[in-house]
Amino acid sequence: MRIIGAFLLIAGGVTALGSILYWFVTAIIDFLPLVLKAAIVAAIVGFVLLMVSLIRERVRASKTEEFKEVER
Repeated sequence: MRIIGAFLLIAGGVTALGSILYWFVTAIIDFLPLVLKAAIVAAIVGFVLLMVSLIRERVRASKTEEFKEVER
């Protein structure tokens, strides 16, 4: 139940954020020079790649972490 709730929360947030970003980009796309458009795209792609690598690293690390004083 929690997994489904978390998935729906994340999916809704990503969808809302994506639509707002799409609206913002389409509203200002005509006014920006090509270099600035490319820089914005590069920054967004870089941010997404960093977040994906961070999440993957945390998931891998959580599988091998051993806690000495925590009871399961």
